[in-house]
Amino acid sequence: LSTLYFFAQAVALAVRVDSTQPHGHEYITNTLNLNWSFGMCLNSNLNALQRHAWAYLAPAYLLFLFALSLFLSRFYRFNFIFCRSGCIRMLWQIILLSFSSLATTSFRLLKCTKLTTLTTQQVSSFSIETSFRFAEDPSFECFKGDHLVWATIAIVIVVTFCVPMPIILPAIRKYPRLLPFYDVYTADYKHEKQWWCAVDLIRRLLLAAVYTAEDDIQRQHLAMSLICAFLLAAHTLAWPFKAQKANIIEAVFLTLLTCLTLLSSPHHNWYQSVAIECLFFVPVTIF
Repeated sequence: LSTLYFFAQAVALAVRVDSTQPHGHEYITNTLNLNWSFGMCLNSNLNALQRHAWAYLAPAYLLFLFALSLFLSRFYRFNFIFCRSGCIRMLWQIILLSFSSLATTSFRLLKCTKLTTLTTQQVSSFSIETSFRFAEDPSFECFKGDHLVWATIAIVIVVTFCVPMPIILPAIRKYPRLLPFYDVYTADYKHEKQWWCAVDLIRRLLLAAVYTAEDDIQRQHLAMSLICAFLLAAHTLAWPFKAQKANIIEAVFLTLLTCLTLLSSPHHNWYQSVAIECLFFVPVTIF
């Protein structure tokens, strides 16, 4: 599942498609990237800042379900479903599902652009004013008013979750009480390659950072292609999973991700769009 999660989440960030035309793979990638649509009626009543902040709702909903499962685990009849290892596995799946969405949403909310305006003071005098504005909607000044509220939330999420999480995971094994959690998310890796679980989160963080930081489509396409090729090469050299089948599946999906990223050039044609759909749905269906 971790391989499928990353593949769908990376396609949503790295593969550029024509937004004016519907694409079948977007339904799956948006679902696994927690980009849930709540209808045009609701979106039409929200400004750009609120629409981006609304993306925090899906991870919060998953955490609510996890808290509900913990509550139900206190009752005897639900112990066989929500046992200790089951809750830990559920939490790890929530982290894998939410990490890319939280990072992308937080980086978007913190992205500001420098705006220079020319104002007239008197008949023959002008003044130049420079301010930082929210990139998605210049009507919001950065770190003031409504943007300050959501920017504060975004900073807290980045500082307390997105950045430290890849660092915390390998360090958990030093604490005996946290070993059950450590054993769950490192169970599929070789003993000497258990640190690869941190790489699984770092690559999500890297793709989210490039996706939000770079505005130029061509440079973003080049950066995404290089990152995907690097991830494929790193996996081939590390070969981190215990099961050879898992390593092969991961390598196949990373190869397809690299091909999809290369095909989704800024000016791709109809044939490339068809190839993207086929390359996405055939392995996902087989998986």
